[in-house]
Amino acid sequence: MTATNHTAPHPEPTPRRALVLFAHGARNPEWAEPLRYAQSVLSERLPDHTVTVAFLEFLSPTLTEAVMELAPTHSEIVIVPWFVAEGGHLQRDLPQLVNNLATRYPAVQFSCFPPIGTLEPVIRAIADAVVATLSAS
Repeated sequence: MTATNHTAPHPEPTPRRALVLFAHGARNPEWAEPLRYAQSVLSERLPDHTVTVAFLEFLSPTLTEAVMELAPTHSEIVIVPWFVAEGGHLQRDLPQLVNNLATRYPAVQFSCFPPIGTLEPVIRAIADAVVATLSAS
């Protein structure tokens, strides 16, 4: 009599998605505190995502450094440009960075949000905050 293995097959691992809040950076590290706060809020609201920050210059990690950490364990990386509008950095620098990263990590799917400041809910939230602040003074 032969033994039969009745164990269930291992399910495929769930693809892991990461969000990278990508900002310009500044020489003063305190400049990044609001971004790190947003990272914390998003981490709480999206517990099945890894949320991290990255900077174009002056602060660490860079986008390349952040992706180096994420790529081995994530199948999708979504870059959220923490910029008010689309200027030269988002027109030239970010596409070049993402193309280089996609070549280096072909198993990872990369995508980018539009600049955070151009999203309608963000514009409305800023307007609401300005109106509320003016009304309170």
